[in-house]
Amino acid sequence: MSTTEPSLRRNRTARLVALVLFAIALSAPVAGMIAGYGGGVAAIEFRKPAPLPGIPASRAEIDSWPSEMDAFLEDHFGFRSQLLSLNSRLHVALGVSPTEKFVIGTDGWFYLRDIDHVLDQYRGVDRFSDEELETWVATMEEHQRWLAAREIRMLIAIAPMKQTIYPEHLPDWANVVDEERRYVQLVERLADGSSLEVVDLHGPLHRAAEENRVYHKTDGHWNQLGAHAAYVALIERIRETHPEVPLRGLDWFDVSWEREAVGTITHRLNIGMSTPEELPKLKPRSGTHVLRTEFPDGNPLGPLGVLHATQVIESDLPSRPKILLLRDSFANDLARFVPESFARTVLVHHGYGHFRRRLILEHEPDIVVYEMIERGLEWELQP
Repeated sequence: MSTTEPSLRRNRTARLVALVLFAIALSAPVAGMIAGYGGGVAAIEFRKPAPLPGIPASRAEIDSWPSEMDAFLEDHFGFRSQLLSLNSRLHVALGVSPTEKFVIGTDGWFYLRDIDHVLDQYRGVDRFSDEELETWVATMEEHQRWLAAREIRMLIAIAPMKQTIYPEHLPDWANVVDEERRYVQLVERLADGSSLEVVDLHGPLHRAAEENRVYHKTDGHWNQLGAHAAYVALIERIRETHPEVPLRGLDWFDVSWEREAVGTITHRLNIGMSTPEELPKLKPRSGTHVLRTEFPDGNPLGPLGVLHATQVIESDLPSRPKILLLRDSFANDLARFVPESFARTVLVHHGYGHFRRRLILEHEPDIVVYEMIERGLEWELQP
C-alpha cells in the first residue's frame, strides 16, 4: 500500500467533515426558526418584528416583495437572539459597542449615544442655534401664559442626562468640546430675563451622587435614589407658593439594595439578564397615602403601554393641591414619590415636545410640571 493512501483518506475525511459542518451552519438558522428559536425582536428591540409577506398580487407588491422578505428573514432567522448576545459579549469584552446606539464605559457602565444625539449634546457639539433657543423659550412662555390665565402654576423640570452626572465612566474619546451645552445655554438665556420657572435638578443630583449611586449603570435613567433627589428639589420649589404640600424626606423611607437585571441598554444588547446590578429600593415606612391608581383610557399592557397611558393617582390627602406631570420615562420612578404629597397626581406623556392642553382642561390641576430629559432639549416644541 502506498504511503500516500492514508494521507489521501485523511484529506477526504477532513473535507467531508468540513462540508458537513458547513451544511449544518447554513441550515441552522432555518432549523432554528422552524424549531421556534427565532429572533426575539419584540422582547429585545421593543418593536414588532417584520411580518411574513404574502403572495404579491400587483406590480408594486412584486417590486417590494424582496425587501419585505429580507426584513422578515432578518427578524426571524433561527438563533438570532443567541447570536446577538454572543456578538454583544465579545464586543463588551473588548470595550467597544456592537452598535452605534450605545457607548461601553468603564467599570460596567453603559451609555446612550445616538438617541437625540445625546452624546453630541453632552460633548457640546450639538447645541442650540440662537433662533432655536429663542423659539424654545417663547413656546414655553406661551404655554405658561395659557396656564396662568387659568390660575395654574407651571414648572419645568429637566432631568440630567447620565453623562452629565457620571462623566468619569465614559471612554477618553468622548471628551467635552464645549461646556456650553444646550442645558447651559438655556439656563444662561433664562437668567437674561424670562418668566419661566425651571427647577434645578443638576445641582441636587450631583450632590446626591456624592453619597450614593443615583443612576443605573446599565440603563440611561436615574434610579429610585436619583428620582427621590429630584422629587425633593421639585417639592421644595412648589412649597414656595403651596407651603401645605408635605415633603417626604429620605428618612420617611426604608432603603434596601437588591440585585436585579434592569438595564434597557444591556437588554437591547441581549445581555440584560447576565448583567444585573445593585438597585436601591425605597419603601414608605408607615404605609402609603396612595388610595388607588386609575387608567381612564383603559389599563394598558406592558411597561411601554403604562408610559404612554394617562394615569390618575388618588391619595388620602384631599386638602392638598392637584398636580399634572407632562412627562417622559424619567417620571416612572418620580411617580413613586410625587403622589405622596398631593391630593391627585395625573401623569400624561407629552409626546416628545407636545403640550396636552385638552387633558389639562379635563383634569383641572393646580400645578403643571413639564418633566423632560435633558437630551429632549433637541425636540421641536409644539405650540
